[in-house]
Amino acid sequence: TVVAGSSAVHAGNPSVTFDRKRKRIVLICKLFEAAPDFGVVFSEDDGQTWSDVRRVDFGQAVGSLPGPGTAIQTASGRLLVPSHHGPYKHDLVTLSDDGGHIWKT
Repeated sequence: TVVAGSSAVHAGNPSVTFDRKRKRIVLICKLFEAAPDFGVVFSEDDGQTWSDVRRVDFGQAVGSLPGPGTAIQTASGRLLVPSHHGPYKHDLVTLSDDGGHIWKT
């Protein structure tokens, strides 16, 4: 079970993967009432504690919804997050080569 959000941060559509290179869980989610509208959090203790939410820019995926639940890491270490815009009219893939700090679509 994946739960994203808090009383301070309203989030949805969580997508999660394990970063084998950095040995941590990476959770990407849609942030509501915020700009930019995507966020990422990290856990280095199997989900017992989480970093603060980092708001990230997904470029042309702005307004889209990630996943849910479909982030992956490739053999090269690249993180990939699919997202959809509208009722699955446009599908996009956003990637990060630095463990989830900088993203591009």
